[in-house]
Amino acid sequence: MQAIDNEFFDEYKKLDKICGEIFNCTNGVSEYISQMDMTGERKYKISTWNEDYRELIHLRSVRNDLAHNTYDYAISNQNDLEMVKKFYERIINQKDPFAQLRKLDENERKITKNKASTVQTKPVSNNKTLYEKISFAIDDIEDKDSRKNTKSSDRLSVLSKILIALGIIFAIGIIIMLL
Repeated sequence: MQAIDNEFFDEYKKLDKICGEIFNCTNGVSEYISQMDMTGERKYKISTWNEDYRELIHLRSVRNDLAHNTYDYAISNQNDLEMVKKFYERIINQKDPFAQLRKLDENERKITKNKASTVQTKPVSNNKTLYEKISFAIDDIEDKDSRKNTKSSDRLSVLSKILIALGIIFAIGIIIMLL
């Protein structure tokens, strides 16, 4: 083995170790590749996915050649050494394919969560939103109920307000789902 092969082998062991820690296994790079194989359609979200996949396959092949064969000449080259170092640094800096995928998934979950938590109202006639019209209707009911002074009508008005509010909320939910 030449000096560059020794350096490559040491750098590959570092990469293999960190990949093994990520996937809790002994053959880290092989498991990383295997997980990439099983990713499916999500891999198309990462522009460097195929290039990274091919590089890891190549790096593993160079490592296997170094581990199982003896030659009088160098098997690895400066480009191989740079690739293995670069991929290791990308994992450390969370810029490797799976870290990028996790970030995209987190962003999509945040966007979905934000969309679900914000109720968008669409304007209806007279430039008033549906929410404004419903609020006006509830205020109108409260005004009418405030004129009544009997206890039974107060209980009835509270119950009717609750039922009306629930009906309105249900209707808004249906309308939003249909939009």
